[in-house]
Amino acid sequence: MENLPTIEVVFVAKSEDLLLLKKVIIAAYNCSVNKITKICLIVPFSEVTFCQDALKHLEFFDIINIVSEELIVSTSVIELIRKERPDRFGWILQQVLVSEFILNSDSSGVLIVDSDTVLLRPKVWLDKFGRQLLMPTQEMHMPYYDFLRESSSIYPFPQSSYVSHHMLVQPVILREILEVWAGQLELALKKAFEFSSPEENSPFDLKYEIYAQYLLVKYPELVELNKWSNLSLPRKKLEEFLDGHEKALSKSYNSVSFHHWNLDSI
Repeated sequence: MENLPTIEVVFVAKSEDLLLLKKVIIAAYNCSVNKITKICLIVPFSEVTFCQDALKHLEFFDIINIVSEELIVSTSVIELIRKERPDRFGWILQQVLVSEFILNSDSSGVLIVDSDTVLLRPKVWLDKFGRQLLMPTQEMHMPYYDFLRESSSIYPFPQSSYVSHHMLVQPVILREILEVWAGQLELALKKAFEFSSPEENSPFDLKYEIYAQYLLVKYPELVELNKWSNLSLPRKKLEEFLDGHEKALSKSYNSVSFHHWNLDSI
């Protein structure tokens, strides 16, 4: 489509997820009506070369940038997470990596895609007027919103959640959001640790809800709600899916997620 802004895509992953990740990356590329100018894959330093070799045969490899985690966040941030929540280190680090990448992007929009989620249907993620998709979800985890409401009066009591495993974020708006913390994600992280309970397994969200809830209140005219339609499948179903079943699933779903925690048989 003409006059659509170009976008970037960001993933955080590890080489152990490479079989699924290839499919995730290809699907994200094929399901964007907006032209993608860069795909950033953030991985541990020790896995950069391995991932480069594994993905170099993709036809759009020229726009894939495989980056070490240490180049995105500072040592002090990594040490802070290890000190405060070593039990949730990876889960919190991926939030910070994604948000830090977006804060430093000069693109009109950055599409976040979780490394276990395959997109199934083409979408216009962002139009020339700055309107974008948001997908209401079924998760209403109150600690996320408690921290946001404590941080800024602009955050209301939530009417719906938006932890959709993929989301378009406009960097200029995310930078505006971070002004509450002097534009510093590390400061937001410190405040989140201070506020949250160390016993809470999922204490805060600095990736999806921090953006979606703000956008809905501050810029409702830029929001186009779209049905989420995500299917969660166990990892044991991955090979079956990779054999070509995604076409059938796309008739009913927008995306499918292969979460590590989903061990149920279907």
